[in-house]
Amino acid sequence: MTWTWWDIGLFFVVIVVGSLVAGFIETWLEQRKWHKEQRQRDKKNR
Repeated sequence: MTWTWWDIGLFFVVIVVGSLVAGFIETWLEQRKWHKEQRQRDKKNR
């Protein structure tokens, strides 16, 4: 298989998009976890 600039560009885009999506999902999960903990704390304080 010979690599063309098209293949390299496509590969690069896949890596960049993949890492962005992974970072976004990780942040989103952390925020959800944090919100859940905050809500539990609020219930205890009442």
